[in-house]
Amino acid sequence: MKQTQIFRRKKVPETIQELTDRIKVVMVKHIGVNKEITKGELFKKLFGNPNNYTEIQYWWLWDKVKHSMNWLRRTSNCFIASRQVVPSVWAYFVVKNRVDLQFYKDTLRSNIRKMYSMIARGEKLVSKKAYKFFLEEMGK
Repeated sequence: MKQTQIFRRKKVPETIQELTDRIKVVMVKHIGVNKEITKGELFKKLFGNPNNYTEIQYWWLWDKVKHSMNWLRRTSNCFIASRQVVPSVWAYFVVKNRVDLQFYKDTLRSNIRKMYSMIARGEKLVSKKAYKFFLEEMGK
């Protein structure tokens, strides 16, 4: 069964283009940080009640939303940024000015720092030959 067929009964978009079009329709009302929309509200507008989905369905759909927003940033005039409102609550908005853009720049810088820490973790695991412990954990 194709992944999209899992969700067909819930009226989920069948193509990335359909999803990006749906995102653009929603985001028209969220220009600038002062008109942001939370992740939960955005999900509900795109797919309906999140309680109608299993955890893996929700995760899979939100992953596609993030990919679509990234594609929109690269290919359209709909440049979507995000900010953390409170711990574990994110909000999304179309960048309107330099103040809005700063949220995107700050997020990128934070992600770059996290990537460097993952490089360090990878180096540490390679030096410890951690794959051997993984194989042991898996009974191999």
